[in-house]
Amino acid sequence: MTHITFKTSLIAAAILLAGCSSDDNNSNSEQTIQPVSAVAIHTVASDYTSGQQVLILDSDTYQITNTKIALTDIKTDYTIKTYQDDLYHIGRYTIDTIEKFTAEDMENSAYSFSTQQAGEEASGNPYDIVFVNEEKAFVIRYGSDKVLIINPSATDESDFITGSIDISAYNAGTATNPTAADGLINDGKLYIVMQRMENWVPQTAYVAVFDVQTGEEIETNANSEDNLKGIPLNGINPQQDSLTAYADNLYITSNAAYSTTDISTSKIEKISLDNYALTEVLNASDIENNTANVLSETIIVNDEQGYFYASSGWPAVSNLYQFNPSTGLITQADVAATVMNAEGIADIALDTENRLWVSVSSDAAPGVDVYSVEDNSLLENRITTELPPVRVEFFY
Repeated sequence: MTHITFKTSLIAAAILLAGCSSDDNNSNSEQTIQPVSAVAIHTVASDYTSGQQVLILDSDTYQITNTKIALTDIKTDYTIKTYQDDLYHIGRYTIDTIEKFTAEDMENSAYSFSTQQAGEEASGNPYDIVFVNEEKAFVIRYGSDKVLIINPSATDESDFITGSIDISAYNAGTATNPTAADGLINDGKLYIVMQRMENWVPQTAYVAVFDVQTGEEIETNANSEDNLKGIPLNGINPQQDSLTAYADNLYITSNAAYSTTDISTSKIEKISLDNYALTEVLNASDIENNTANVLSETIIVNDEQGYFYASSGWPAVSNLYQFNPSTGLITQADVAATVMNAEGIADIALDTENRLWVSVSSDAAPGVDVYSVEDNSLLENRITTELPPVRVEFFY
């Protein structure tokens, strides 16, 4: 097994920042531009029982240089997150762990700590880690009414969880948690989007806003008719990777209720980061001849260019679209060849070098396609993987 060597000049430079990742945890307008040193690709068997891998890819040659975390355990509900040059392996439902790998040793984990607080019996189901810096981050948990505050650099488990944020005010009806699906930090504020499931029926989704330093919730005054401080959405059922920020707006992608026939409730909306005003950008019914596909993850390149993908059925077949975030106009369909090949998309990610990475979750030809956002040309023939890729993350 080859050990990957990161670009030490980047590490030595004092300009390291949060890794630009699939869910874009920081506004790209505030990022210092720096090149990608490596790419992590998380793959999982389509039956979710036979294994998973994390592949490390050289970002210049597109060659896989390392295979990490090759498991055959029946528990495969994992995801990954990177921060600077560290990799975090997140065990989700009933696993409830975060395992850290550092640039100095990608062969052996630095730690594996529980994400369950004392007394918690039901799985917290950690979905995402949102980083403030090397010593502070938030863990968004789908199965809990508490967002964890952690120290990612802790060396002892007793020092790992340092606090929590209570989001139980957003529980819907008889639900015991608000099913938080994603988080993002922008300009000192933590944004958390919640599906607010009740008996697996999504209620009005909300985005809550917290001060990063104090953990106190911020009153947005978005709705005078409720007793909640957050922002109610019109789109229903936002999923993981549903938040992205660009310039003065927070974009939210919602998936619609399960098995719905009203695809117009699957939307891309934006919240003004100045006054929290909510505006619809587009919805799934705006797609020409679309009767079933609902929207997934959104990437914003600039004021006039963004991407999202839409899918339906199982196994899913997905279409990658280019659109104008300012007008909501869809400017190109079939950016990728996934519809023609009857393939699904599991993740899209934009790196700092204007490359769009598309995880193609085909059983027949799984892998990652890389496109230039300058002209939507394919930069590299499919980077093939043994198992379908479900997430792409970047090291800087």
